[in-house]
Amino acid sequence: MIVYVAFEHIYQEKPLIPAIDFVVTAVFVVLWITAAAVWAQGVSDLKYFSNPNTFFNAMSFCSPAICKQVFSGSFATLNVSLIFGFSNFALWAASLWFIYKETHWFRLRQGNVA
Repeated sequence: MIVYVAFEHIYQEKPLIPAIDFVVTAVFVVLWITAAAVWAQGVSDLKYFSNPNTFFNAMSFCSPAICKQVFSGSFATLNVSLIFGFSNFALWAASLWFIYKETHWFRLRQGNVA
């Protein structure tokens, strides 16, 4: 935000800076969706392997008489972290449009239309 406010004149004068900003933001978008997808898979695996039925069936020495479920865990905070991860991806992806509008690519297209 400081870059856009304090150095707006440089941002407007040099067409390469908005293009670089667009490419860097696009890289962040790809990284966010990748990280969110990997985190979602990790949470899914954690839920599967910490399920008492899956856990007890994997143990050969556990019978229903020996191994009992005492507490059922909560995954609410992990689910919230997934929501925030995908929401952050959506915000970065939406910001690409506004950054694209500052690039010379958008201005060239607008010049051809008018």
